[in-house]
Amino acid sequence: MRLLRVLFFCTIAIALCPEKLAAQTSIVYYELIQDDSVALYFNKDYMFTEKDCYDYVRRIRVTDNGDFNGYFEDHGVDNKLLGRGVYQAGLKHGYFEVYYPHGVIFCRGYYENNKPVGNWEYYYPNGLLERILSATDSTMLMVRFVDPNGNVQVDNGKGSFYGLVRGIPEFENLPMITSNDNGIMAAGEIVDGKPVGKWIIPDRNKQAYYMEKYHEGKLVKTSNVSKRHMRTRGAIARLNTFFLGNYLTSIETFERESCSESQQYFFNRYPSDLREFSFDLRQKMNYIINSDLKSARKDYYQRGDNYMSLKFSVDNKGKPYDIQLVTDWGLPFLKVAKNSLNKTVFSNNSKTMYFHLKLSYAGGYRYKYNFRFSKRDRAR
Repeated sequence: MRLLRVLFFCTIAIALCPEKLAAQTSIVYYELIQDDSVALYFNKDYMFTEKDCYDYVRRIRVTDNGDFNGYFEDHGVDNKLLGRGVYQAGLKHGYFEVYYPHGVIFCRGYYENNKPVGNWEYYYPNGLLERILSATDSTMLMVRFVDPNGNVQVDNGKGSFYGLVRGIPEFENLPMITSNDNGIMAAGEIVDGKPVGKWIIPDRNKQAYYMEKYHEGKLVKTSNVSKRHMRTRGAIARLNTFFLGNYLTSIETFERESCSESQQYFFNRYPSDLREFSFDLRQKMNYIINSDLKSARKDYYQRGDNYMSLKFSVDNKGKPYDIQLVTDWGLPFLKVAKNSLNKTVFSNNSKTMYFHLKLSYAGGYRYKYNFRFSKRDRAR
């Protein structure tokens, strides 16, 4: 990760040289504020981008090694605060606040050397307190949990929990499971701030899809409910991660995406077109995948990453045509991808475009996938 930071900030350093300035005037990933302080621009996917198409800006100092250092604030183009805190030589160290994009607090608490410590508070989008966690180097305890209606379900580390735990990749795309960007829904009992007894991922009917059994906070067994026996050897706890993720980790990977490769660039009415396309495609994809995994067609899914790319052209009205599969893998999804693409109006600033899908399969019913558009014939 440090190499990525060094390379990223070396690019900035080169751009500051007067003899290189003319070559950099059309691509501005940063602005120098003073001395070692910079304004860095990033998009909705939390990838650093050009000033011309940014959604958020970070103002912070950086070290010679390319590490964030000192106090920072992240703001949206509407100047609403997204996050603020303190880094110490690249490590989160101090008080942090993270906000929803519409400006309401999401969570707040302290880090020490990149690890959460002390009490952390999380909030619903309407500002209602959702949970209080107590963190040390070795434990993360649930102190309090409030349901969306304001009813206290866990108090002083004891009670019934039905809420979000940190996202579990192999379950996130299953249509029968409730999840969002911050995690996946799980349910179980809390004693002394720790999970006890049976914990489940409920399906849409609140029936157990996946189960784990705990004793005094320690995992004992785990199982997909469809299996006859619970697994003990090599079992990994997944439902006890009460500390929810946030955008800071994504920023710290220092990935870049130019305006011409950003997803906003390809749609006429972003974000509505992109959301509609995503919803339409995911519904169809989930149905096909889950049907395939119940039949002999499951052999089509190789463990690990599977890649599909489509090439298509865009006419003057933004409608796609001449849609072609350009990879060996992905034929079962060609028809549904074509149907979803044909319902979408694209920006006509790109005459030739590519659609890339990456599906990661871990066996059984465990999979996840994501997709992107680009102007280049490559999967991201």
